[in-house]
Amino acid sequence: MEEQKNFKLVKLDIEKHQEMVEKMGIDSIPTIFLVFKGIIVDSIIGFPDEERLNDFFTTITSLLENENEENQIKSLLKEANEHIKLEEWELTEDKLNKALGYEKLRDKYGPIIKFGFGK
Repeated sequence: MEEQKNFKLVKLDIEKHQEMVEKMGIDSIPTIFLVFKGIIVDSIIGFPDEERLNDFFTTITSLLENENEENQIKSLLKEANEHIKLEEWELTEDKLNKALGYEKLRDKYGPIIKFGFGK
């Protein structure tokens, strides 16, 4: 199996933390929860086979990649805003077009969107 990075696996002693066990609805050991930004997005109950475990780690990787892409888009939009304040129109256009080039925004707004200033 491939080595996975950028996540933390936390072990809970169910005998010492009965309240948490009840709150989480854990009734089988092992139980693994994938929590992302405070939300349970996946779980494994019992011993998973290799395919299920790989799917679980693929979910982790996808979440991290999406978060990274969102941060890059936010950074480009922030830079574009700074260029607008300085009336640097070509730099603004460049940053906005780079932000709109990300797949996440293309999927939301369509593949042909392009930003430009009239001259």
